[in-house]
Amino acid sequence: MKSNLFSKTFACTLGVTLLSACGSGNEGFESPFNTQKPVQFENEKLTKSFDESQGIVAIDLFEGATSDGKVLSEVSDTAQVRLFQMDEDSWKALEVKGIWDEKNLTEQQVADAKDQSLFRVSGTSLLIDTDMLDDHLHANGDLTTHTYKMSYVVDNGYDYPEGSEVTTTVRYLEVTVNGIPDEVEGISGNKLSVPLNNSAQAVAWALPEASFSKSYQNFSWEIADTSIATVDAEGLVSGLVLGSTTLVVTSKDNSQLSYTIDVDVVNPPVGTKEIELTTANGLQPQALEFPACSVLPLTAQAIAEENETLSGDFVYDWVFTGGISEQTVVEFIDTEKTTAMITSPDNDSLGGFNISTELLGAPAPKNDSMEVAFVANHMCSTAYDIDGNFDTLNGEGAGANTRWTTTNGVTLALEDGAGLSGSAYKVTLKDTASESTYAEGLTHKQWSAWGAAGRLYNPNTGASVGRKFKASIWVKVVSNADNQDFSIRHSLINRRNGDYSLRNEGPEWTGKLDGSSTEWQYVEFVNTNWDSNDATDTSTFTVPSTGWDLQNAILLELYFDGLNPGDSILLDNFAVFDGE
Repeated sequence: MKSNLFSKTFACTLGVTLLSACGSGNEGFESPFNTQKPVQFENEKLTKSFDESQGIVAIDLFEGATSDGKVLSEVSDTAQVRLFQMDEDSWKALEVKGIWDEKNLTEQQVADAKDQSLFRVSGTSLLIDTDMLDDHLHANGDLTTHTYKMSYVVDNGYDYPEGSEVTTTVRYLEVTVNGIPDEVEGISGNKLSVPLNNSAQAVAWALPEASFSKSYQNFSWEIADTSIATVDAEGLVSGLVLGSTTLVVTSKDNSQLSYTIDVDVVNPPVGTKEIELTTANGLQPQALEFPACSVLPLTAQAIAEENETLSGDFVYDWVFTGGISEQTVVEFIDTEKTTAMITSPDNDSLGGFNISTELLGAPAPKNDSMEVAFVANHMCSTAYDIDGNFDTLNGEGAGANTRWTTTNGVTLALEDGAGLSGSAYKVTLKDTASESTYAEGLTHKQWSAWGAAGRLYNPNTGASVGRKFKASIWVKVVSNADNQDFSIRHSLINRRNGDYSLRNEGPEWTGKLDGSSTEWQYVEFVNTNWDSNDATDTSTFTVPSTGWDLQNAILLELYFDGLNPGDSILLDNFAVFDGE
């Protein structure tokens, strides 16, 4: 057989792979057995299957292997296992954000993790931690089972003839791990509106809300007043007359667990010419790129026929297909599903999918669609030391380099559970706050000499010159006494020789906000390029080729213009991403 190894090689340090305790890397070691024949296998491929959460299980890598007719396990001290490799799909299934990130483990993390490896060679056995694989099955979508495909070399000291097409003795291993669905602990759901003489799908989900929970969402559905609406076995509700009733959702796995959903049968929409999907900025692109680890707001908007007035109730059906649609998280901010909040959870879930929206109850089909691609968000990557989701107040590990600091006129607090996803930063202007635009706000020091974050912008690290970046953030007003509109400004300073005045070398990203709104507002910054000419505004900042020196700090700033002493806002989902 040919030495056809997979693309991801397990080295002998955990910082490169998820495997430790490999054998020697020599090409054919001197075996005291001194065999004159290569290893032979009863079956070229080993296949094993285990359930998750079974603790540490062991696989004999020499199972069915012989050398000169002798069972290799009996002379295992004369042979060794080398060059473990895993195919690309299996490797990706192990790459779960927050569990392993092979590229960014510190030396201490490597040392601490050696006894926690998912796959680890010990002597002639492969040890598999099925408890950790439980986490991977849950984190990678509705994955009830996964087969990990590996190969390895069994080296007994045999030297293949010079010029031989086969140079190593390779064996293949397939390990299937079967997921065990979590027990249902509860049920939740969304209120439902259904247009008269039409149908809409009820939405309920099992608790806990792991992605894997899709495998146990086995419900029965019952309408309280069947004269108002009916429901089928799949939860599709049909409106018969105008009115309100309830829908009871019960777990078939545990009949003691149920949830009641309010159902309104409403008037169908009248006077609609078409509908349009719009972004938070009111744009209607056919295709959209958006950063991961942030929330994408899309709104369905009805457009009236000429000389018609829109009337009735507007309820929408949203369909997500293709690409990473199974990895997206979707929430609707109103009963009618007019606005959807869509999230890609991490930088491992990138790619495109299609969003299609239909207005329910219209006399003729009214729909619109959009292609969306989630791109890498540098502020939620472990390669940079900025917590863009504002989940910790002062960062961890690297001291001041991971901390946001405030000006004298601002206080900063971490508000647990107040964000769009987890926590948020609460920024409050003190009574001593200045009215200067660049006086009240937050700064983040990116040490480009040794810290990771500065590499994002610093051209001296290689690939940054000419690179274009976009930035966005979510903001919510907590208190604004006069409801005055305000702006948030984002700039970068390459502080050379202690000079903080070099802002005009970087972007002047600005975003305007409605001071009277109490809802979360999405801001995609516009680079005004330090002039008053709107024609020169861009959405991107291009890293310059000169002036941004390697040994100096790059300061990231967020400042607030138009807020008054005592005003407070929340910040969440800060993103920086590549764009045109």
